[in-house]
Amino acid sequence: MKGECLATAHWRALIGEGRDTCRLIREPDGFLLIGHTRLFDQMGESRLEYIVRCDPGFVTIDADVTGLCNGAPVAWKFTRTAEGWQVNGEPVPGSEACIDIDLGFTPATNLLPLRRLAGTLSSPTRVDALWLRWPEGRIEVLEQRYHRIDATQVGYRSQDYDAVLVVDPSGFVTRYPGGWEGTVDAP
Repeated sequence: MKGECLATAHWRALIGEGRDTCRLIREPDGFLLIGHTRLFDQMGESRLEYIVRCDPGFVTIDADVTGLCNGAPVAWKFTRTAEGWQVNGEPVPGSEACIDIDLGFTPATNLLPLRRLAGTLSSPTRVDALWLRWPEGRIEVLEQRYHRIDATQVGYRSQDYDAVLVVDPSGFVTRYPGGWEGTVDAP
């Protein structure tokens, strides 16, 4: 890896047991989120590694998730095409408008729309994301809405969730009510 680490986030789960660490890396052609999650929940123990690739404007290009869920290997390869998303080479119907990926086992991917839309969140902004619903492992299209409340707080709404997220200047969420809380280190 030749990129520059801009920030590293460390989270702990607020429900069940779990930890997640993710680095935001700037590369010549865009950005990477590189992380690993360890969870102990209703699915048992999960150990997941992930990498999300974005262009310079934080538009998701692709993502990989590999690891173990309750001892069983899991692997997802997400690829964004002109026709929508593919998961492990199979098209996802209805995903044409999805710009972002939302990996449901980590708060890391909230950074993507927060960085991309940083200057436009004065009113609620709709974002469609391809969502890996966790722990079910289902792929869905998820409508999300973000709006900036102040310098560190962003309102977030999706399906059955409505909360105020606390956000670090890096774009990483440090408080995800009912899900995660954490800290961010900058080099």
